[in-house]
Amino acid sequence: MSMGLRLGWLVITVLVIAVLASVLGVYAYVVFNTVVEDPTFNVTARYVPSLLSGPSFVVHIYNESGQPVITCLSVYGLMPNGSIGPIDFRCGRGSVSLNYTVIRDFAKSWRDSLRAMGNDPDIAEPGLIMLGVVVYSNGIRSFIKGVPINTTLITRSYSVDLSIRLNTTELPIIPRNELTKLTSTASMSLSTTRQWRCRPGRQVKY
Repeated sequence: MSMGLRLGWLVITVLVIAVLASVLGVYAYVVFNTVVEDPTFNVTARYVPSLLSGPSFVVHIYNESGQPVITCLSVYGLMPNGSIGPIDFRCGRGSVSLNYTVIRDFAKSWRDSLRAMGNDPDIAEPGLIMLGVVVYSNGIRSFIKGVPINTTLITRSYSVDLSIRLNTTELPIIPRNELTKLTSTASMSLSTTRQWRCRPGRQVKY
């Protein structure tokens, strides 16, 4: 077989593999794509298989007009023992990407705990607690959201696209001048705290 013919077959083989991968990807997206919508709280979660890249957990924040907003999120998880553990803190314009490894460990801890008690690990959807602020030029508006997660799909490394729509006009606002005062007070408190020698707390492991 000539070199040119071998090269031609190689190109055809690569193209066939690429087409098959694309078809399988589309099929998996359509068949295994799971959408969970809560219209009462304006929250939509989309779970998608991670085929060609690592899993991700992205939170999209929109205002009442559907426009992306600048936001900062502090995310916590309600643990099986009733305590609240930190998950992540991120800021971004329109969307933020959370630490998937921590969220997966959080989901796994719930499933392990339910199994240990003799329960079906699929019966519970533990919640993520999202404390956030929307940043404007004249100040910030705060909000809180509770978002249940599907531990089965998370532990299977499904990517999550979470969309939250806020009615920002109804959110409490902290004006810019008040925010400056609060920041100054917090800085003074931190300076005073640093004078004390405190034993570091134990790191929480999920």
